[in-house]
Amino acid sequence: MMQRYTVAGITFAVTLPEGVDASVLPSFAPFVANVDDAEDAFRFDAAASLALPEDAECIVTDSNDMGESRVLQSSGWEGFYVELTFAGASHLMRVDPSFRHGEGYLNWDDPYAGMVLGSMLRITFAQVALSHEAISLHASCVANEANAYLFMGASGTGKSTHSRLWMKAFPGTLLLNDDNPVIRVEGDVVRAYGTPWSGKTHCYKNLSFPVAGIVRLSQAPANAFVQKQDIEAFLEVYQGSSVLRTDETLHGQLCDTLMRVIELVKIGHLECLPDEDAARVCRDGLKLKR
Repeated sequence: MMQRYTVAGITFAVTLPEGVDASVLPSFAPFVANVDDAEDAFRFDAAASLALPEDAECIVTDSNDMGESRVLQSSGWEGFYVELTFAGASHLMRVDPSFRHGEGYLNWDDPYAGMVLGSMLRITFAQVALSHEAISLHASCVANEANAYLFMGASGTGKSTHSRLWMKAFPGTLLLNDDNPVIRVEGDVVRAYGTPWSGKTHCYKNLSFPVAGIVRLSQAPANAFVQKQDIEAFLEVYQGSSVLRTDETLHGQLCDTLMRVIELVKIGHLECLPDEDAARVCRDGLKLKR
């Protein structure tokens, strides 16, 4: 069966094998696109049969809460192979150079197969989104007074904690996404979108808000906000942007979009404690004129 989804205004199609239905992707339910003739940004066939070529060479490795991944290239394929391993089971995907056509070979006996498929779609979406002036960020994102605020930082920095401090300090604050929101340049506005990917937090909201600030966090003995501009602002956001950095085209698209983002959005760095005052210092810093 084929199912379409729309995330951040970008529609894509997923084909599942016989006997497998969309319930394997529960976090995608709010993003179902009820259209039959959409122009798909990419198509992903999760019913493919693949094998990793003997000459495949690894070019990128990564590990996170979702397991380990390896990006590989082979002389017989112009695009990329991605091997995902979680809880001892391995799964394989293959994409063309543009990431617009993907195939997944999953072990459907693995109880985590649906979660792995979601990861495959996240990887593919993040690369395709770049051609739509959209960036998938490793961040926690809240909405307050009809604006979005994104908090970035290395794992363990306290992104999720800071979002919850905003929710406690400022009544009416909404958690939009806790791990992988998408920002997209739309004219002279940057909007933040909820996605089906939110880490360990079940927060899958098909909503969007204009971005009023992006802040990188670091733990410190006191709370202090510093506004960043130009190359410093670029680097604050770049560090948490999803892109296959070895691909010149994709990396160029990311950099072009990031330049627009730092022109339109206030970027800051917050040294902080895990207390409500940190949320107030952050919001006050973002409200100052650029």
